[in-house]
Amino acid sequence: MIGVVISFIRGTPILVQIFLFYYGLPALGLDLSPIQAGILAIAFNSSIFITEIMRGGLSGMDSGPVEAAIALGIKGKVIWTKVILPQLYIRIMPPLVNELTTIVKGTALLSVITVVEVLRTAQQVANASFRPLETLLCAAIILFAVNLVLSQCGRVLEMRFAARRG
Repeated sequence: MIGVVISFIRGTPILVQIFLFYYGLPALGLDLSPIQAGILAIAFNSSIFITEIMRGGLSGMDSGPVEAAIALGIKGKVIWTKVILPQLYIRIMPPLVNELTTIVKGTALLSVITVVEVLRTAQQVANASFRPLETLLCAAIILFAVNLVLSQCGRVLEMRFAARRG
């Protein structure tokens, strides 16, 4: 069952998932505001992708350091915090930053279910001012700036992890 859900989420556009949460959950008796449905859809979608990123990072790790820690008598929690997670962070940082930028870009899709975010605000300003090019360009610049900051933070973290690794 979990494999079917993961395949469904990975195989359908986020816009379809937003509509399913927005229209489907109220049909099942769970009344949500547009922003709640949108946040839930994006959170559910990204949690599936982040889980897959972590699974891929774990499956590609060398088992030697873990085996050495076990041979030294180190216990499970310490192995996770001192051996596995530091290596995992180095491996998953680039795809994780990519997923975060995808989340930011995905928030623009929430405007289709009346959530007022950057794109929806730009549309409202464009409709009031009759200047769609300028307002949509401003929205694009804002989203680009947010993603640029996220990307730069990811690069800084990657360099720090690489420096620690030696």
